[in-house]
Amino acid sequence: MVRRALWLSWLAWQIYHSPPPSPDAAVPREKSISVASAAALQVVNPKVWMMAVAVVSVFVGGSDKSTQIVALSALFLLVSVPCMTLWALLGLGSTRALGSPQALRRLNQLLAGLLLLSAWLPVLL
Repeated sequence: MVRRALWLSWLAWQIYHSPPPSPDAAVPREKSISVASAAALQVVNPKVWMMAVAVVSVFVGGSDKSTQIVALSALFLLVSVPCMTLWALLGLGSTRALGSPQALRRLNQLLAGLLLLSAWLPVLL
């Protein structure tokens, strides 16, 4: 346990002292993924398939399975669209909030401190 905490401490040190990424490291607009590509990516996403199999196996039963699957799909769509919209808006807001190298450096320092705390807290308790 202490060896892991020491390794995570070294990693936190590296994160704390790492320089913020240069503005040139950003992905150019023409190489960004499109909405259609992002949606098509979910077809090969194993987490989506595992969730779908689990939901169908737990909640679909009885004689009219196709109606239940359509209802569950509609429910998932109604829940996921607002959640994904909020997630996208949070990403846009964080891009604006972390637009300067100083803000990214402060974020790295905060995350390094949290990593150090989470590494040593189980050892000390």
